[in-house]
Amino acid sequence: MKKSLKIVLILILFAVMLLPHTSVNATETITVKSQEEFEAALGNSTYTTIIIGESFTTDKKINITRDVTIDGNNKTITMQMEDNTIWNTNQAYVLQAYRVNTTIKNLSLTGANAALLVNGANVTLEGNINVSGNGFGGIELATNGGVVPKITFNNAKLTNDSEKYLKPTLWTAPINDENITINYGFAYDIKVEKSSGDVQRQYYLNKSNVPADEQAQEGIDKGKVEIEASSTDKITAETLNNLKNGPAKDVIIKTENATISFNTSNISEDFSGDLSLKIDITKEQPFDSNVLQDSTANLLFIDLAYSGILAKDTKITFSVADQYKAGDKVFLYYYNSGTDKLELVSEDITIDESGMATITIDHASTYLLSSTKIGENTNVVDENIINQVETAEENIENPNTSDITIFIVAMLVIIGIAGIAYAVRVNKTDK
Repeated sequence: MKKSLKIVLILILFAVMLLPHTSVNATETITVKSQEEFEAALGNSTYTTIIIGESFTTDKKINITRDVTIDGNNKTITMQMEDNTIWNTNQAYVLQAYRVNTTIKNLSLTGANAALLVNGANVTLEGNINVSGNGFGGIELATNGGVVPKITFNNAKLTNDSEKYLKPTLWTAPINDENITINYGFAYDIKVEKSSGDVQRQYYLNKSNVPADEQAQEGIDKGKVEIEASSTDKITAETLNNLKNGPAKDVIIKTENATISFNTSNISEDFSGDLSLKIDITKEQPFDSNVLQDSTANLLFIDLAYSGILAKDTKITFSVADQYKAGDKVFLYYYNSGTDKLELVSEDITIDESGMATITIDHASTYLLSSTKIGENTNVVDENIINQVETAEENIENPNTSDITIFIVAMLVIIGIAGIAYAVRVNKTDK
């Protein structure tokens, strides 16, 4: 009996050993749908992956204080905040990763002062990460206890529809730049000195969100200044003077409808005022004049908001694809508002294969392209000649009746005298 019982126990033990082995340390996943559930899951080390099942709101910063993966599942966590343009420590960030290793993927964070604080942590971002709608910017990197933060973008796509100057998509708190590596293709980064005296490096997805003047100042110590800006932007006279006297030689300014380029050594000493980047390319005549009233040419006007001396040989490139074909040769004229004349600048402008035209000018004002050559020095004075011709034609078509009467009377007198003379001569002959 004892022997049989011993055999049974051995068989049971063997069977248990054959059962699948489950570890208490096995990976666990949990799905959360609220702030409370999310914080509870973050506090339970059993869960190594937390899935956001539904979008939810939070009324305070949510802290990540252990290693974990957060799968945003393309949902949104929104901070409930009255005014996110006023700093509030308790609601400053939607999420804070505090001295941990964490992965965040496919998540939108909005409504706070900033979306995410990487505080002495090692954070990996994956998938679609949206940090739009935060009052001060998107992601902040900060040291903690001497621990330098690290951020890695792994097949990530950042979105920030509210990005603007001093509200960047990513920025570093005062950190030595040499200690930070950013492996994302930001369009532009710039050092900014804050009112506190701290210097941040700010990263922007859209370069034109940084003022053209700031881009120019940043490029003064470089060999080439490349600016991307809105056409509503400008470059100050002070910055242009600094460019002229600095080491940078070539300046390229790209706006949404034109590219302006010049050499800093060609900036005129007579240049004054800020350089507006606004250039209107239009089919509508932008000046009040009859100078083109008889023209049948295919015209396109280039109207520069800035008026005055530019850098010598300034080039402006813009699309004319809606007006001319590739290979077309067009004429460039300058409209002189003082004399109300068109002055021929170039008769050798060729439209390139991409439908772009490039003009070279020294003076900013209003120009026009014409498909045919317009009479040089065409101006409103020519209208006097036209008026004289029109008056003469009108006189012919509508002669003065009093003049005709005098003419008829004169002719009758002449005929009468001639008739009398003829009668006298005949009478003498008959005698």
